Amino acid sequence: MRNKSQLVQAFLRAEESGQCLLADDRNAQVSLHRRLQTGEVLTPFPRIYARASYWSRLSYSEKGWHILRSLALLHPNWTFCAASAAWVWGITESYALLEPICVATMCESHVCTSERVRRVLIRKGLDDHYTLRSGIRVTVSERTIFDCARFLAFHDALAICDAALRKQLCDVDEMAEYLRGMARHRCWKKALRVWLHADGRAENGGESMARARIIELGFATPDLQVPFEDPVSHREYRVDFLWTREDGHRIIGEFDGLQKYVDPTLSRGRSVEQILRDERRRESRLSIKDVSIMRFDYSELRDSIRFARLLTQFGVPRAASTHAQPGKL
Repeated sequence: MRNKSQLVQAFLRAEESGQCLLADDRNAQVSLHRRLQTGEVLTPFPRIYARASYWSRLSYSEKGWHILRSLALLHPNWTFCAASAAWVWGITESYALLEPICVATMCESHVCTSERVRRVLIRKGLDDHYTLRSGIRVTVSERTIFDCARFLAFHDALAICDAALRKQLCDVDEMAEYLRGMARHRCWKKALRVWLHADGRAENGGESMARARIIELGFATPDLQVPFEDPVSHREYRVDFLWTREDGHRIIGEFDGLQKYVDPTLSRGRSVEQILRDERRRESRLSIKDVSIMRFDYSELRDSIRFARLLTQFGVPRAASTHAQPGKL
């Protein structure tokens, strides 16, 4: 790949396959390194390269898949695990969880963590714990969920467990039994506690993270996606969160994520102005039910003191006890 036309063709072939270009020999590395200096090429991970113009057009999800497909080709003996396997299983698209890349190993002497790669010890035979998913070697779904639940922060772990249930990747009781069978592993109690909070009714990762923060702050776990009927149009609305206090008063919680404004599958062709008008109408119809409606966004979730004050002012009840520990969002 010494001349530019050969390099461009190599990049195009890689891009058509949804992956980065591999620098699998010294000549390729030298050629690509020169283009790194000019900004024409970038390297998302050691020994894999992408054209800067192409990479800038990709979504975070597409970038994640490009990296994982490329690393699977570059290291065919790697078995991805934990958050990296969760990407491949389709139960997370959090770009923040893409690194370090998590790789399973059976050799205790190889268990080490670098800034870019984390190796996770699998004490039993690795063949019993891996499968092929989208052509990539990953730990089986149960093991992937277990490792995510015990290693990740509570809000990230809960979002992945919720997604696993939402996508019907596992059964609630069977997964709980699997986790109990991992009792000799480090942090297994943490994994089990996360799983006991999991709920497949959560519609997306943002709602899962919001519920995690509510639990962490010691408030009662809300009911999810509860239907309300519009008394005017008889249309059914579903609310993100619902609490019912001992005095019978109900509190609705609505998480204002940005995705519904930019994701065409959620906006259904509506403009931002139309979405806002629909939300105001929906909220006015819900208010007929004599409920309190609490709206919040990601910035409030990140500020624990502010969010706890909001929940308190709306009268959200406290939980009898909580297992999770507060963490950064």
